[in-house]
Amino acid sequence: MAVPMIRFSCECGKRLAAPAKYAGREGDCTKCGKKIIVPHPKPAARSSPAPEPVAKCEHPKLDSLYRTLLKQFSKEIDRHDVHNGVPTLRFIIPEDRHQQIQLRVETDDKNREWLVIRSEIGTVTTLDEMTVALQLNRSLVTSRLYLDKWQVLQLESRHRLDEIDETEAVSAVEKVAHWADEFEAKLFSIDVR
Repeated sequence: MAVPMIRFSCECGKRLAAPAKYAGREGDCTKCGKKIIVPHPKPAARSSPAPEPVAKCEHPKLDSLYRTLLKQFSKEIDRHDVHNGVPTLRFIIPEDRHQQIQLRVETDDKNREWLVIRSEIGTVTTLDEMTVALQLNRSLVTSRLYLDKWQVLQLESRHRLDEIDETEAVSAVEKVAHWADEFEAKLFSIDVR
């Protein structure tokens, strides 16, 4: 069972995480070293009705998957959007944490279409974080961690679009959301006194 974590940021912009039992205690920012108090968790407002699609997606199968995910995760999604035909869903993970997932269709050089499920973990700024990310990457089978050009760690899962059905897509999105949340907690945890 996952340890409930509180996500917060230092004034320097560093994303941090600490077990919920340490709310109100002091710790040091892992980037700037400043003393920081672990905030108390804020209750999340959950919407009860199933969210409605906001727009059509760029690809017919992607649009179908987007609508399926909205129905399947109606209680876990607190925000969603379609921008330039690409859907983004923000999930509420247990313990009222949030994890954002983006879905997109990409075509490779052999004209094969891929469903790409991506979640941003956070900006990696220290060698320790990079080491942890490399260790976590070894444990992945169907996904990969990588740094984008802004040094933001991304978790990505790729699936052949013509081979994945709605049930498999739901499972893949769920895995990416939970893995991203777990990795974020491991990467940005601070020592609390």
